[in-house]
Amino acid sequence: MAAKITYQKREAERMLAALKEQIEALKAFEAETEYSFGALSTDRYAQFRAKAGEIHTLGIVVKARVDNLATGRDAGLEAAYDRLVVKGQRVIIRASLKFMDVLSRLKALPLGAREIFTTELRSLYDAHERLKNPRLKPHIDEAFEKQLTTAEAVLHTIIEKAPQLLSFGQN
Repeated sequence: MAAKITYQKREAERMLAALKEQIEALKAFEAETEYSFGALSTDRYAQFRAKAGEIHTLGIVVKARVDNLATGRDAGLEAAYDRLVVKGQRVIIRASLKFMDVLSRLKALPLGAREIFTTELRSLYDAHERLKNPRLKPHIDEAFEKQLTTAEAVLHTIIEKAPQLLSFGQN
């Protein structure tokens, strides 16, 4: 049986700082993005999705560090991690809602938009499910709670419209 890998607190803190920096960079990138479909560059969209994916992956690595400290549990580091998860999800949900709003108004999706639609739908659903974790509840403020309610409503609306939106039929 392999020995359990543990990490020093400073390593977890370093990784938390890296996650925070990545989330701030994603937030800045998202704020600079145009959300009308004609202006939405698929390259820019791909960059946003890649950055969001990197944050998700880094979050997994950070969680392993925070959950496996050589000194045992550290409530402060766990709370810091949870706050960052919520902060990252807030940025991703805000961007997803903007993308989905643009896409949901189209009668038929132009070429290339189907991939954006399906990716955003999955992202919005995954974020919604991830934020159901009771550990995250203390870090979700009233404004974000309203945003989550909106995201859930948009998600349900889009799921209902999905068959029409995924059609490449005539206008």
